[in-house]
Amino acid sequence: MSRFSLSGTARLLACSYWMNPAVPLVDTGSNAADGGTAVGAVAEAVIKGQRVVMPEDEKAYLFAQHVLAWLKEHRTTGMRAEVPFAWDVRDDTGRELPSKGQRDYSAAADTEVCGTADIVSMGVDEDGAFVWIADWKCHFGGDRVDARDQLAALALAACRTYGVPRAKCVALHVDERGVDDTSERYDLDAFDLDGVAVSIREALANAPSEPRSGPHCTQRFCGAIAACPKTQAGLVQLVPDVALVRKDWRYQPVIESPDHLAWMATVRPMLSKAMKQVDAAMAAYVKDGPVTTSTGDEVYQATRRMPRLNMGALEQLARDKGATDEEIASCFRTSVEPNGVRVSAAKRGRAA
Repeated sequence: MSRFSLSGTARLLACSYWMNPAVPLVDTGSNAADGGTAVGAVAEAVIKGQRVVMPEDEKAYLFAQHVLAWLKEHRTTGMRAEVPFAWDVRDDTGRELPSKGQRDYSAAADTEVCGTADIVSMGVDEDGAFVWIADWKCHFGGDRVDARDQLAALALAACRTYGVPRAKCVALHVDERGVDDTSERYDLDAFDLDGVAVSIREALANAPSEPRSGPHCTQRFCGAIAACPKTQAGLVQLVPDVALVRKDWRYQPVIESPDHLAWMATVRPMLSKAMKQVDAAMAAYVKDGPVTTSTGDEVYQATRRMPRLNMGALEQLARDKGATDEEIASCFRTSVEPNGVRVSAAKRGRAA
């Protein structure tokens, strides 16, 4: 069960094709993911009483400031950060997992599935004891998706671990405006937790499923997108199959040789251009407002608010405060970042 963690419960319930061990999983990573990790590390350090290292990225830095303010107001002595749990699918029991580092689940048994809760604490109200579970959700872009299945799975593991029949869960959504800790809260009783256990157990028993495409493919960060037959079928509709297949090579996330890599690098611009054309066509279709499908779904042009530093104004402010050219220059740094895989043609000359 090493392919599945409790944080991926929503993806498992939507489609378990990616559970097939023969299907390659690719973690593409992103600046948003790196930023979320950096912000989470700030929260972890505060809760554990460790040295806080603020992110260098300007947006992640802003988010971290919001997190620090939230923790200053809401942190309690009983809070614990980054708690790894294991839930035994067969025995319906839980335990805290010995861990050598972040997301290390090497101590798990074959019948256990694991997950890490960002924040855990215990509480008591008029109905008795409960486990409080919270998870940071940093929004650097894209649509906000609910965290119910993830929180419920982590709550199941925690409640089974501590022998508590109830959980209160909250998704801590962080964006430019601050921390939203009210829009997504869930109270789960013993009946709810039993239902979560049944759902996960049944999904695992029926995995892998046939591929099912939908919003979950991207919203739930599926690592099998490139290899999925649904994706391959969509690629063929964009670019003729004759262009996507050469000899035994396919446009896929498994690189078989340097020649295969070079061929894929030449195919990718075609796909990129085709996708831009599709994006433009979709934007044009909804430019006058949302449209409704035959099933009642609404399709619309999404927007997002992106704060940007006005570097000119910032530099002028620094000069007004007496900063020298050298001091201002020291605030800038140059980084070398990946900019695509490209093919440079070999120099071929005529033999003497």
